[in-house]
Amino acid sequence: MITLKNIPKLSISILKAILGNKIPLKVTQYITFNCNFNCAYCGRKNIKSFELTTDEMKKYIDEFKKIGTMFWSFNGGECLLRNDLGVLRDYVKQKGMNVILTLMEY
Repeated sequence: MITLKNIPKLSISILKAILGNKIPLKVTQYITFNCNFNCAYCGRKNIKSFELTTDEMKKYIDEFKKIGTMFWSFNGGECLLRNDLGVLRDYVKQKGMNVILTLMEY
C-alpha cells in the first residue's frame, strides 16, 4: 500500500527508472505451483517444478531490496501451502518492503 511515508522513496525510485537506472519497483514471486485442488481445466498439476528454499528466497529478497524494489508479491499455485510463508512475509516486511499475497480465485 502506498502511504505518505512511502512517497519520497517511491519518487526516488521513479526518478532512477526515468533517468536510466532500471529498478523493478515490484517483484512477483511464484513460490509454489502446488495446489490443493485438481481442476480438470488447469494444467498446474502437470508442471514439473522445484521450489526454492527459505534461505534461497531470502537471498533474492535481499538482492532486490539492495537495488530499490519496494513491493514483493507472493503468488503461485496456492501460496498458503508453503509452510514458510509467514516467515517470508515477515522477512520482506523487516526489509522495509510492502508485501502482497495473491491467493487463487475460484
